[in-house]
Amino acid sequence: MGCTPRRHARLLAFIKRERSSSSGLRFHELPKLVRAVLTCLAGCCHRGPLAILTLGCVLLLTIPVFAQRVVLVPPAADDATLSDAFNRLRAELNIHDFEVEVRDIPLGHEPTDALTRVAQTTDAFAAIALLRRRDQATVQIWLVDRVSGKATMRALQVEPGSDAANLLSIRAVDLLRASLREFNLNEKPPADVANVDRRAVPRVVRKLAQRPAPVFSLRADVMAVYQWPQIGASAGPALGGAFRLGDAVELNVVAAGPLIGAKYASPEGTTALRQEFAWVEPCWHALRFGRASLGVGVVAGGLLLHASGQPKPPLVAQSAVLFGFLWGFGLHSEVELSHGIAAEFALRALGTAPRMGLRMNQEQMVIGMPMPAVSLGLRVAL
Repeated sequence: MGCTPRRHARLLAFIKRERSSSSGLRFHELPKLVRAVLTCLAGCCHRGPLAILTLGCVLLLTIPVFAQRVVLVPPAADDATLSDAFNRLRAELNIHDFEVEVRDIPLGHEPTDALTRVAQTTDAFAAIALLRRRDQATVQIWLVDRVSGKATMRALQVEPGSDAANLLSIRAVDLLRASLREFNLNEKPPADVANVDRRAVPRVVRKLAQRPAPVFSLRADVMAVYQWPQIGASAGPALGGAFRLGDAVELNVVAAGPLIGAKYASPEGTTALRQEFAWVEPCWHALRFGRASLGVGVVAGGLLLHASGQPKPPLVAQSAVLFGFLWGFGLHSEVELSHGIAAEFALRALGTAPRMGLRMNQEQMVIGMPMPAVSLGLRVAL
């Protein structure tokens, strides 16, 4: 029996769906993928090497991760407030890109044990239940979090009204977020903490636990610029600030200088240079890897260049100040050292308009473009 286009389509659709998952392939779904590939192999032997290569590539992408699943235990059907809160909580978790599974299980007198068992059985990273105990005005939110191994119960005094269900759903998500933040997600909980799944944590779980980024940060760098063909390198301090415009977008404002050390040498003498830079730079942090990020930026600003001539006799020394508009592009990397403190590295290609040059009597030189610039420093969130 031949390998039909429909079978190929099923295989490719399965692989495409798994690759698009933000948590990677999951172990419990591997048998489905293997069966799909083997079916294709059995029906189309002459395409076997391609199918085997496809299977190998997909298996290499398989990493042990949590399913992005949260288990919800439904409340009693005759409790309208908790039923409404349950539906709102389910919608809220869906908004955060979690897969919600509903399991109607008996919780007994110790809900923690029951929630832990159902979370382990369903390979979920958390399980949540809403209970109303003896006092009809008090609602308990029970939570088991397998990322930190923490079990939490929070009792809320709920007054009857239209906002009660909304309040309960918000408090449940806040409780989950606070539980995830107990430990740094880049580090594992201590070995003696029980009921912890120590596999890699998915992106959406990290996003929920992530603390709000500060609106403004101060930065202090050391910057070096190389100007060719005959001037060389200059270095100096740079200070600035970063304004957060979105989750991955910020606006950097930087002033650098004085940068010293560059000289232009000719047979008739030398010219010492002192430079000041100032620019704004919208930056997009396109990639994030745990504590590190990588981004790109666009530079727009100005350059002030002070040139002091030191000619050989009988020439007379002169000085000049040049100004040019600054433009360029930057590649940025950042590594979080602790909460609110990060190390930064930037590599930029800069240019000026109009182009600048120096002249010593009959000798002259135009500064080459682009000018490579590197900076290294720290940023502190305020």
